Amino acid sequence: MFAKLNISINEVRKFINAFDWSTVRQRDIDSYLDSEKDASKKILDVALLKNNIWDGDGVREMNFPRQIGTRHIFISHSHDDIEDVKKLAYVIEQEFGVYCFIDSMVWQNMNDLIRAFDEEYSLSDDNRSRYSYKKRNYSTSHVHTMLATALLEMINDCECFLFVGSPNSTLKLNYFRNHSDATLSPWIYEENTFVKFIKPIIPEWLLRKRERRYFSGGIGRINEDRKLNIAYKLDMSTFHPISAELLLDLHEERLLENDFLYGLCDSSGALQQLELLLS
Repeated sequence: MFAKLNISINEVRKFINAFDWSTVRQRDIDSYLDSEKDASKKILDVALLKNNIWDGDGVREMNFPRQIGTRHIFISHSHDDIEDVKKLAYVIEQEFGVYCFIDSMVWQNMNDLIRAFDEEYSLSDDNRSRYSYKKRNYSTSHVHTMLATALLEMINDCECFLFVGSPNSTLKLNYFRNHSDATLSPWIYEENTFVKFIKPIIPEWLLRKRERRYFSGGIGRINEDRKLNIAYKLDMSTFHPISAELLLDLHEERLLENDFLYGLCDSSGALQQLELLLS
């Protein structure tokens, strides 16, 4: 990952609404993006090791498989914005040949995996119709760790991290001194924290493009009663905003694949931070 970008949900809608959706059915988008999720595999379709010990790496790979080298942009978003996010990913792939990663379209549901473990191991000893609080906390911690490590690896593998800001993913709070951006989502907070500490990895194609640019002169251009809410600070200071106008300009230039990624990061200013690393 070498570039951190953010876009508002309004800019996402402006961009996707610039295209004709009359011939595209919702199920076509869903099936296209969902094509790599293997529904035939059982959640715990992994061999037990000795002494009734599960292969944790095998369980993780079965449910949250690593997509090495197959995705360019990791989209961090609220699940409540999933329909707009899916359309954004669909257009970027169809028009620019760049593949986006949306966790729910490739990975199994975390809660289904927790439930599978709980049905087997978390029932209360004195009442088999109820779960043991302690046992269930233990199984949940394992699944959360599997998902967290899978997210970290996937973010690191992707070239760009794109955060979609919306009333569902962020909120403004005055609770934090000198800091108003916050989120109630533990997963968005976790992803935001990951990208703060991941060291940028400069892909070979970017190094080659930078060399060509150096010699040629460049290319120019909530409301539920009794719901637990915990707010986390979001550090957006190193993110570079992009807009529907920028995306449509790149579409007008007919940029594809790495040229699109380069134009996206160059025009947004994200590449300027890398100059220090590359010089």
